[in-house]
Amino acid sequence: MEFMMKIKNAKLKIFAIIAALVAEATLVSCKKAQNFSEHKLSNGLTVFTAENHAVPLVYIEIAVKAGGVTQTKENAGLFHLYEHMMFKGNSLYPDAASVQRALSDMGCTNWNGTTGLNCVNYFITVPSDQLETGLAFWNAAIRSPLMKEDELEKEKKVVLSEIQGGLAEPGTIFSNYLISNLFPDEPYRLSPSGSADVVKDASVLQLRALQNKYYIPKNAALFVGGDIDEKEALNLIEKIWGSWSNNGNEAPAAGKQQSMTPFANTKFAVMPSDRVSPQIAEIEINFRGADADFDREDSYALDYMLNLLDDPDGIFKKTVAENQELCIPDVQYISSGYGTSRADSLISFSATVLQPEKELPKRAKIFMDQILEKAIPAFLNDEELFTNVTKLKIEKSLENNDIWAAQTATGLLQQIRFWWTVTDSDYYKSYNKKVGNTKKQDVESVIQKYIIGKNPIVTILVNPEIYEKAKDEFAAAGFETVTAQNAFWWNNPKYAPDAALIAKEEKDAEENFKQDTQIYKPTSDGNADYSIQDELEVKQFTLKNGIPVYFKKQDSSQINSVTIAVRGGIARLTPETSGLEDSLFTMMASSSKKYDYAAHNTLEFETDSSIHSSSTRLGSMITLTAIDEHLFEALPYLTDGFLHPSYEDLVYQNLTTSLRQKIQSMLNSPESILGYEASKVFYKGHPYETKVGVRPESFENITVANMKKLHKEIMAPENIFVVAVGNANSGKLVSELNKTLGQLKATGGKVYKIPQIAPVTIKGEPVILTHPSAAGTGYVSRFFATPSITSPDYPAALIAASMYSTVMFNVVREHHGVCYTPGSYCGSGFAPIGEEYLFKLSNPESFVSAMEEARNYMLKGQLIESLDDDGNYIFSKISDRLQSYKNKYINSTYGSSATTGNIASTIVTNLLTYDDIFHDRKTDTEVMAVSEEDVMKAFKKYWVDEPSQWWLMVGPDMKDRIKF
Repeated sequence: MEFMMKIKNAKLKIFAIIAALVAEATLVSCKKAQNFSEHKLSNGLTVFTAENHAVPLVYIEIAVKAGGVTQTKENAGLFHLYEHMMFKGNSLYPDAASVQRALSDMGCTNWNGTTGLNCVNYFITVPSDQLETGLAFWNAAIRSPLMKEDELEKEKKVVLSEIQGGLAEPGTIFSNYLISNLFPDEPYRLSPSGSADVVKDASVLQLRALQNKYYIPKNAALFVGGDIDEKEALNLIEKIWGSWSNNGNEAPAAGKQQSMTPFANTKFAVMPSDRVSPQIAEIEINFRGADADFDREDSYALDYMLNLLDDPDGIFKKTVAENQELCIPDVQYISSGYGTSRADSLISFSATVLQPEKELPKRAKIFMDQILEKAIPAFLNDEELFTNVTKLKIEKSLENNDIWAAQTATGLLQQIRFWWTVTDSDYYKSYNKKVGNTKKQDVESVIQKYIIGKNPIVTILVNPEIYEKAKDEFAAAGFETVTAQNAFWWNNPKYAPDAALIAKEEKDAEENFKQDTQIYKPTSDGNADYSIQDELEVKQFTLKNGIPVYFKKQDSSQINSVTIAVRGGIARLTPETSGLEDSLFTMMASSSKKYDYAAHNTLEFETDSSIHSSSTRLGSMITLTAIDEHLFEALPYLTDGFLHPSYEDLVYQNLTTSLRQKIQSMLNSPESILGYEASKVFYKGHPYETKVGVRPESFENITVANMKKLHKEIMAPENIFVVAVGNANSGKLVSELNKTLGQLKATGGKVYKIPQIAPVTIKGEPVILTHPSAAGTGYVSRFFATPSITSPDYPAALIAASMYSTVMFNVVREHHGVCYTPGSYCGSGFAPIGEEYLFKLSNPESFVSAMEEARNYMLKGQLIESLDDDGNYIFSKISDRLQSYKNKYINSTYGSSATTGNIASTIVTNLLTYDDIFHDRKTDTEVMAVSEEDVMKAFKKYWVDEPSQWWLMVGPDMKDRIKF
């Protein structure tokens, strides 16, 4: 479980829907739009449905308008804690083990709950035959959580480990500093994770108070979509959810608006962060923005403005970048954002600058002046930005994003949920029209209201080495240094909880809480039962030079995916050139001889197309995703980039800047360091010592000369293939590809086949690493070799890992409270490494024994079913649960077939790894054939008997507490 902050930035185009009809049934009202329907039950519960029969899956989500925005200093963090308690048992599934069992039996792989600024939501994806069970699952969870005292005390420890384990993270420190200064009235409204002290002191009655007030149908919405029949789904929803009572309560009213002018003067702050490379700095300016609860109409003009500010060819970015003192290498290093929220919104302007050692405090002020005094006036003076032609372009872009959102019911419903929580569905439905009706005076008005003459906060993120050299310069310029000591709002006595108010809320909860007893029990047994997917209908064409083109027609989608893939991967490289092929393909996706970097940016902005690259150990690929009408307009950018990358100085500079930043972040992120250091040891002298991505030791070899040499080598038709999925005309596509790719001449060079890779052996004494950002917590891994993807053991190992992860969750987390998230996985590839992991360790003294306990249960074939009245485990056999875990795996394969991009990616992986388009279906068949004996043998062979090694990354304060 996690908490999320959903925002809309300058590049996020919002989705709108056309038309409304009034419908029937036992529902109070129903409005139907192009891709979804809205309904209202008689108890006030809003229901959104969306049919999409691409795959036999159903997405179910319940959301309530709560979270950060509804927090007080007395309950800051309790919505997040409540979210966790929803998984600890209810009247239908009485404990956490039973909840896990239900999820598993439904074949559910995608499930979680999140606590954000504007909502708390819970979601699952299940096979379509589990619609009734899935609806009943969330109905019971939200209406009848048991909230047992002993379970609450255990869960508090878990949540506290999450909070305290992140306090040393630079991002956590920086974000808390911002909210403490921008929202001094009630900073806790922007802190969904809340205060550790509030969580530590939380009571069941406090959670019941939240349930009474916020967890009611008039304050909630249900989202159901995918492979459903709408009428049948609505009948089920009415039957299951219709009896949910508001207990006489109305949806809570909006809180008060926080100050729109938090600063008497512009505030300046600098934070040294080891996640920022010494070659760059980040400058950001934040103003208060339009809050939807109070200034809803202003949000349309701000969104209109933000769409135009993001134009790479627009006057705004060009005016900012033209100031040479700023050292902004390109307009793409400049961004603007506005996060629509019920309350506490922000408008931001930011830039990544080079040469941070040169007068950075002065340049931050120049950046602000350049925006306020030159770029915004230039923007307002450009009359073309407010013509009907421009408005139509913006509306067209929004329509394009409607198409992207409608690829899956999940994506569409998640967008609707976001807008329902921050505004309402009417806002969502009228969005395109409202934005399109924006006038110049509307934009002028919001600029005057929120930006001009207002005092923002200006912040700089910079590498510690650069900061130390310029510390006096920052101080002299009036910059406050951000530290853990001045960042967190809860350290201020002003925000101490009012004990008397808490006591009153508890008393009210005790007097008014009524446990819901009308909980629907599903009629089915909850065991998913469906067959493996049929093989895809893929046509194969051949270009003039022998390059195969695999085409999958997807009539239901307007999104096309075209991938050019090349076999070879790390076999072409050495450890010293790790990441070279990945870097080359990044250059290919960015510019070409015919279409330079600027042209690529313009294409993506104007057509919402995307060209991106990715690499694996076995090969690399460059992919175009485009809407039908733009496919053949964008296709030449893909092919020319592949055939004729331009190696522009700016593109190379962007690449190396990005690589330096990735390396800097990797070497200072506790989890990343652990994986990096362990991999260096395990694969020393092994073919996998060569990495797909750039490493510190290979960075200097990522040169244009080396990329040109590699490009010449990969231009061999013998190793190239194309995969296309979508609604395009296959004949036209092949014809266009023949004009470009088809002209490549055979080289007679090496043809790359599927490699034979030796397995890896892992053993050694425990390794304990430390890092300041891990203070108060730890990350634990026990590594061991797992079967190759071509091994007969592989399917059974997949099931064993899934089963064992559930056992670990019930034992390590739920029973012992050792960490925030435990789990295990079976590695993939030809020399894979498996892992048992603990994320955010809170009990360094007993984690080994807790993991051994879980391992022993699994070794005995004991899966935890539930708890008896005395709190003892009730076990089930692997044979009793095997089918549900197989279904869970098959469910995940259906999920990967939901979009054209996912289908294309699966085909590419099948071809690179197995030279077989349909190999994933064969794996499905092998998984379904796995027996209990196969699972037990695989677990014992790899998790128990295989040599292993412990690796830990902990805070310096925890190192001496580790016990093995």
